[in-house]
Amino acid sequence: MSKYPVLSLVIPTWNRKPVLNKILNSLTKQNFKRPFEIIICDSNSKDGTKELMLRYNNYPNLIIKYFNLANNISIKRNFGLKYAKSNNIVFLDDDCVPEKNYIDKYFKLLNNSDDKSIYCGIVKFPKQKLFQNYYKYRQSRHFLKYDQNYLDENTIVTMNMGIKRSLISKKNLYFKKSLGILGKNLNGFEDYEFAFRLKKQNIKIKKCDCTIFHLDERGLKQHAKKYFVFGKDTIHKLEQVNYEACKNNIFFKLKNSFLIRLIIKNTFLLKIMLFISNRIIDYNEKSNNLGFIYFKFVLLSYFVYGLSIKNNVK
Repeated sequence: MSKYPVLSLVIPTWNRKPVLNKILNSLTKQNFKRPFEIIICDSNSKDGTKELMLRYNNYPNLIIKYFNLANNISIKRNFGLKYAKSNNIVFLDDDCVPEKNYIDKYFKLLNNSDDKSIYCGIVKFPKQKLFQNYYKYRQSRHFLKYDQNYLDENTIVTMNMGIKRSLISKKNLYFKKSLGILGKNLNGFEDYEFAFRLKKQNIKIKKCDCTIFHLDERGLKQHAKKYFVFGKDTIHKLEQVNYEACKNNIFFKLKNSFLIRLIIKNTFLLKIMLFISNRIIDYNEKSNNLGFIYFKFVLLSYFVYGLSIKNNVK
C-alpha cells in the first residue's frame, strides 16, 4: 500500500498533551484504511507533547509530523496548508476528539468537492458536561444537525473544518497572522476575518456531519477573561486589519453604540455590572440552574470592561 497521504489533518496545539493523546488515540481507531498524515503544529510545549508523538509512530496508516512554530494559530494553520502533502485538508483543534468515521467522511466529502466550497462539521460537548447550564449555553452556539443552510463569518467552525488547499493557494486566502496570537497575549477573530474574505470570493461555507467532541474545560470565569481581551485588544486589531469585515461584527457595533459609550463614561455603573457579574460567576460554580441571559450579561460586562481599559471609545 502506498504511504502517500490522501488527506492531511492539521492540529495546532500548545500544552494540551492529555487531550491531544485522546485525539491521537481516536485517530488510530478510525475506520479508514488509506494513509493520512497528521501535522502537529506546536510551540515548544513543556508538558511532553513532543515525546507523546513517539508513541504513535508505529501505526501503519498514520503519518505523524511534528513542528515547532510561533504560538500563533494563524501561522500554524497556514504552515499546515502549505506543508501538507494532500490537497484534502482538515483543521482540528487540540481539544476536539473526532468520531470514529471522521476521516472517512471528510475524505469522501473533499475528494468530490469543487474549489468553491469549504465544510464545517458538528461540534458536541460531552453528555456529562451538558448537565451544567453554562455548557448547554455554549452548545447552543453550534449547529447540531446537517442541513443545506450556509454558514457565515459569525458561524464558521474552524476547529472542525475541511478545505481544498488549492482553493486557498490560488486565491491567496491564508489566515491573517496578526489575528492569531495565542498564549498570554491572546488575540482572535482570525476565523471571522477569514470567513469574511471567503464570502467576498463567493466561496460557500457549507455544513457537514463530520462530528467532534469538544473537551474544552474552560468555565464562565475563563470565558469572561477572553471577552475582556476582546474588548481590550481583539476588536481593535480586527478594525486595523480589515475594517470592512469589522464594521459588520457585533462587537464592533457594541463598541460604537451609544449605550456602551455611556456605560464606559459612567465608571460607577460599570463597577456595578462587574460586581453583579462576579457574583454570577461565583454562583454558577455552585449551581447549574442559571439561565442563558446571566451568562450573556457576564460576557458583555467583561467585554465592556476591556473597552474601558483600552480607553478607545471616543
